[in-house]
Amino acid sequence: MLGIVCVISFLTISVALTAMQFKETKSMHAARRCVEQLDAPGDPVRFSDDTMIVNTATIGKDIKGFIGTVPVEVYIFDGKVVKVSALPNDETPSFFQQAARLLGSWTGLTVKQGIDKDVDAVSGATFSSNAIIANVRVALEYAAKVDVKELRSRSLAPTPTKDAQSLGFKKIDVMSLEEMPAGFSFYTGDNGHGLLLCSGDSQHSNAMTIGWGALGTLWGKRPAVTVYVAEKRYTREFMDKYEYFTIMHFPDNRVVDYMGSHSGRDGNKAQALGLHTLYTENGTPYYAEADLVIECRMMYGGDQFDPKHYRSDVPRERYKNFPAGIHYQYIGEVVNVWKKN
Repeated sequence: MLGIVCVISFLTISVALTAMQFKETKSMHAARRCVEQLDAPGDPVRFSDDTMIVNTATIGKDIKGFIGTVPVEVYIFDGKVVKVSALPNDETPSFFQQAARLLGSWTGLTVKQGIDKDVDAVSGATFSSNAIIANVRVALEYAAKVDVKELRSRSLAPTPTKDAQSLGFKKIDVMSLEEMPAGFSFYTGDNGHGLLLCSGDSQHSNAMTIGWGALGTLWGKRPAVTVYVAEKRYTREFMDKYEYFTIMHFPDNRVVDYMGSHSGRDGNKAQALGLHTLYTENGTPYYAEADLVIECRMMYGGDQFDPKHYRSDVPRERYKNFPAGIHYQYIGEVVNVWKKN
């Protein structure tokens, strides 16, 4: 009986190890295959000053963890890896946190050293680990093959404007209440994740998540949107400079969750998420992946809440320890609304 148990145990362990090896081989094969896809939709490379950032959301789309894709960004400066960051994914958080310990394994290595480096998976988080390893490898192999100067010049070129209708958008009347959500419920979005506010032009733009605001009429029953941007937010610089802005809703809450937890000062968040930036006829940026886009022309802006005018303890308590600073108010006249069919 003991012999049978030992044989069964041995077979069980062998099958498990074989499965793990198959998973690793499959991920590595996917990584090699992805390197050949240099013309994949969505440019995987962007630049922050002289740092090249390779995003594997597209070139690593065939690399799977335990549940789905595990994209990363690899930051390369002067030919060396300075940082590897994980992007949003659907892996089980507790397991992925273990696997994420690998992210520092390539720091300080040259691109070639990073490609050649053997990194062991974290025990107990094998699938997520192998996906991270494969994604970093595909990013470094991509970086080794591309013309950095050509990519840098291409990254500075504006994206051509596309017709919203060709993307599945239908133009709707902002005053049609049966099609437009009303009041503050519009701002809470699905499960309170919020909406996206974007401003800029074809050369520079930024977006942030918003959870406060109002949709209604103002000054002669003009359809109007009010948004609030905190003092230290990067987007405020764009709101103060540009005439138009857009507000967007996304079917995927991970977009607004990521935009609300990262700063545009640290890199292009839209590119990090694989979003496609497009422009209205007024030159206002929006993202093709949104399912609702509201374009507004600025009527009023740059007015910061004044503590002298607080009438209750609600704003006092809110801003007592609020790191982003006191909010500024912006009011825009709604000029266009597009909603996907």
